Amino acid sequence: MVLKICIPSYNRVSIIQSKTLNFLKSLEIAHQIFIFVHPNQLKEYKKFENDNIFVLPGGNNLREQRDIIRYYF
Repeated sequence: MVLKICIPSYNRVSIIQSKTLNFLKSLEIAHQIFIFVHPNQLKEYKKFENDNIFVLPGGNNLREQRDIIRYYF
């Protein structure tokens, strides 16, 4: 079973990398990480993509981010 983790993010590139992704990588469970970001920030976050991490366009505010996450899954 693969755990799917969704993260809405805005202007937190360094925090996502240094804290969130490092912690999640240390877990000894199979997981996929979906980072939903403001469309203007896709380029900044794309550097995190690999087989388990996906960067997707989100909304302009937290409410839109949550709606997009809900509809994505």
